[in-house]
Amino acid sequence: MAGIDDIKNLDWKPIWGATVVLLAIMAGSYWYFLEKPANESMKRLQVRIGKLDGKIRVGEAAERNYGKLSLEIRKLEDKLQQTISILPQESALDRLVRQVESLALQSNLDVKVFDPGRRRKKGFYGIQPVSLRLKGTYKDLAGFVEKVAKEERIINLTDIVMNVSKRSLNISMKVQVFWFVAGKK
Repeated sequence: MAGIDDIKNLDWKPIWGATVVLLAIMAGSYWYFLEKPANESMKRLQVRIGKLDGKIRVGEAAERNYGKLSLEIRKLEDKLQQTISILPQESALDRLVRQVESLALQSNLDVKVFDPGRRRKKGFYGIQPVSLRLKGTYKDLAGFVEKVAKEERIINLTDIVMNVSKRSLNISMKVQVFWFVAGKK
């Protein structure tokens, strides 16, 4: 039977060498298969966390400004509604153009030419030009201009030319009536 003497006589250097090599292989395997992938995964996660932290800071800044921006949006929407209220819809445009003619007649002006031109769209609004030739007095013209100025809607009088004849005034002008272009809100 092998005894303690046999163990004492063993050459321990190869055993210790094999043990060291085996432990080195185990440590290397642990590092290569477990530690290294875990470190790489952790680095990727830290980069992702950094990006998400950036997004969180942007979101928090937006949240801090939300109330102020909401108030500004409401003010702008109110301003848009006020603007739209002075710009008629296109469906009401013909009535408004005829109302200009009616204002001239109410001001004792004789309407010689009432010529609506071609409508033009410009962004959220459109323009309906009308050429007018009227006959009357300075007082009648002033009354007409005053009535147009009191209109709730936007109406421009441009290119006013006046020629004096016996006791009356021949007037030519361009009228621009504006309307809201639907769908451009």
